[in-house]
Amino acid sequence: MTAHWGLAGRGQPLTRLQDEQRVSRNRYTICQRDWQALPPWTAQGGRLQIKDSCDEFPFAGTYQSGASLVQGGTACVQLQAVKTNEWGQSPAQIWTTVQPIGSVRAAAPCVRGHIPLILNTVEGGAYGLFANAQRLLDRDPFWIAVVP
Repeated sequence: MTAHWGLAGRGQPLTRLQDEQRVSRNRYTICQRDWQALPPWTAQGGRLQIKDSCDEFPFAGTYQSGASLVQGGTACVQLQAVKTNEWGQSPAQIWTTVQPIGSVRAAAPCVRGHIPLILNTVEGGAYGLFANAQRLLDRDPFWIAVVP
């Protein structure tokens, strides 16, 4: 994405959106309007079946959400989580990376990913905890960093 939203030193900060109706509309536009789930993932020797879920970037809870620029998530770059380990103490230790589905368009305004539901829930919860801990209010800017 050429905008580099949230990447310190290269782009502009993300800004928090607290209007829950607008957040829901953003999420619907990117993750429900034209979404088709993949078959469940397996882990822990096949004992664990995890449903597919949709995640988007920029986040639905930001003013930079791709939903303001597209009619549906098919206009976003499509990604899929990649299982790199069978076992882990957290979902992020099992699915450690993503790979593109189809071509990657640098000018795309958003990314939509097929993410195991448990991973999406844990990481989405971490974002919510961050926003609350930092006391981010509507339109407050913030940067993100991806760390292993």
